[in-house]
This record gives sequence, structure tokens and C-alpha cells, in this order.
Amino acid sequence: MRAACIALIAGCSGAASRDAEHDPCGPWLPVHQRTVQEWQTTDDNPGATGSTTYTYLGALDDEGRYGADTTSTYTSTDGEGLVFEGHAVYACDEEGVFFEHEDVRLQRDGGPWSEWSSIYLEPFLLAPRDMADGWTALARVARVDASGTTETEREFRYEVVSEETITVPAGTYDTVRVRNTLVGGESATFTHWAEGLGPVLHEANTELVTHAPR
Repeated sequence: MRAACIALIAGCSGAASRDAEHDPCGPWLPVHQRTVQEWQTTDDNPGATGSTTYTYLGALDDEGRYGADTTSTYTSTDGEGLVFEGHAVYACDEEGVFFEHEDVRLQRDGGPWSEWSSIYLEPFLLAPRDMADGWTALARVARVDASGTTETEREFRYEVVSEETITVPAGTYDTVRVRNTLVGGESATFTHWAEGLGPVLHEANTELVTHAPR
């Protein structure tokens, strides 16, 4: 089900000169800020209806790691109810924001919870500080669950394709539109990013409803 996988994937240009002490993660995915975001599925989402809450926790330690908790509730087009709970850990440095790992729980139609962890075996670049030329990111992931460990490897290419002013329930934003393509695949997804805020729209998937400091 497409909408059940809510991904934060970045894009745009020009912030490498920012003060790393006051802006440690860059402008395009400021996971260092303690904020709460509410998202909902878009009207043209083909797979589900529902909502997601992201609670950004700020710094987890003194080594440039930051956290976020996620809760998602969806109903698929065939009527199945899905609840996701996740805890993600990011790392920030002079290059940008990297995904380190995520712990996830999933419940289907009120049944038992299934749990797993996704561990990135090498840094996966979500949001570089300077994105004008696009970037490639390799996802080498070890999924650990009750049955053991499974490793996968996929490569993604991100390209800034346009600058657009868009309106979502949270407001009107000047954004960059980024195309995300699986290398070797044919389909692409598109995300709109607002400087200082992060993603505000995943096309045909989800859109930002509210954004507030904690």
C-alpha cells in the first residue's frame, strides 16, 4: 500500500555557508528543532486515507544525533486498518542530514503488533546542505525482526526539477520540487521542500497540515 510508507526525502540548494553551531542540520531537514508536525493523506492518494504525527525530539546526545517519533493511522482502500509507531535516529554533519536507524511497530486491524528495526549499514544522505546539483544515496539496510536479519541494497537519485509556490493545509510556501528515482527503476516520486521547514508535500501521498514548536 503506497501511502503507508511515509518517507522523508530531501532536496534543494545553497546553504553550505550557514553557521553549523546554530544550524547543525542545514535548512532543508531541520531535525535539530523540537517541533511537532501533523500530516494527512492527499485527496489523490491511491492507496489509503489517514494521518501521521511527527514529533521531533531534538538532540539525543552530544555527537550530532537527533530523534523523531512517528505515529500513523491509515485505512487502506480495501478497508484494512493500519497503525504505525516509529522512532527514528538521524545524524547531522557538515554535509547534511543522514538516516541512521528506525525502530517500527505495525498493527493490522487491531491484531498483534509486529516489530522490526531498520539499520543503515552506511550513512544514507537524506538532505544535503547544498542540493542544487542533486545527489545519489545508497541505502544498505539491515532489517532485524523476530525471524532474523535481512539485508537489502538500493540506490536512489534525487534531482531538483523546479521551484514552485504551493498551498497545503499548513499554509503557502515557496518550495523546490525534487524527483526521487530508484536507480534501475522506471517510476519516480516527487516531494516539495520549504527552506527552514523541510518537506511540505509528497505528491499523491501526504501533505503538511500543521507545524508547531514544542
